[in-house]
Amino acid sequence: MASFMGEVNLFGLGAGADGAPRWQDGGIAAAPGALSLVPGWSGTAMVRPELIHFLDRGAAGADFTLSGRLVAEYALGSRVQYAIATEGGTEVTVERPFEARLEAPVGSPVRLGWDRGSIHLIAEGAGDGAA
Repeated sequence: MASFMGEVNLFGLGAGADGAPRWQDGGIAAAPGALSLVPGWSGTAMVRPELIHFLDRGAAGADFTLSGRLVAEYALGSRVQYAIATEGGTEVTVERPFEARLEAPVGSPVRLGWDRGSIHLIAEGAGDGAA
């Protein structure tokens, strides 16, 4: 998604009565205690493409993980941008420096990860909703 903030990934997010996150893309897995929200909170989690990483199969190393398939790769000078279609139907953009590009053909399964500090919460109402 292009906007005044540049390229970003947006994930629909809400919280149940217990404050546990409920991602619109049900394929997002969270490490225990990675995120706690105000009960009933609703909004969007924004993550910049350069803050999402490719993870090796079976590796931990991220607060949030998501699986998908590589659908496109774009060379942008000193960086490479990847389009990923997730199993839950979300399109995710990942960006890496050219010298650290992913060595996988289009169509390959990939696993993505990012940390809690990489998320910016955008509430439908006032406040950020983090507990």
